[in-house]
Amino acid sequence: MAIYQFKMMLIPEVSLRAQFGAIPMFIEEDMAENFPWWNGVSSPLNLKEKVGCILPRIASWSEAMEIWGNEHSNAILIGYDDANKIEFISTRIDARCISFPFLTDICKLGAELKCVFMTMEFKLIESDEIAVIAAINNSAAVKFVKDPLSTLRNLKND
Repeated sequence: MAIYQFKMMLIPEVSLRAQFGAIPMFIEEDMAENFPWWNGVSSPLNLKEKVGCILPRIASWSEAMEIWGNEHSNAILIGYDDANKIEFISTRIDARCISFPFLTDICKLGAELKCVFMTMEFKLIESDEIAVIAAINNSAAVKFVKDPLSTLRNLKND
């Protein structure tokens, strides 16, 4: 993933409600990265066709993942476990030139799948264009696009 891409994971609301009783604003990093959010959730009907109506499918570098769009721009990725069940669905939005039709389509997809989006900072946001735009505008991806040098200097050393 490139620094100019804003990544969001689709998290099923049913999994959040089962785990927390409600949809929290944030999730702790360890849980966010390791909890099987799609475990026990039925695969959405016609998911691949729905995603294919948003972006064209491209070759994946992994047998356990399908990719639509462009890995260096806007993309939707679906990862599968060993039983070929959904392990994750993620989106990448190119902050260099935000495609509002793509943004609208992924918000519609999120709402249709009854999911919320989880950002890289583990914040949960509704499948709503205004909420997603606000999150993008406050992201490192947009900061990088506006001022690459300062953004790189301010990144945490991991």
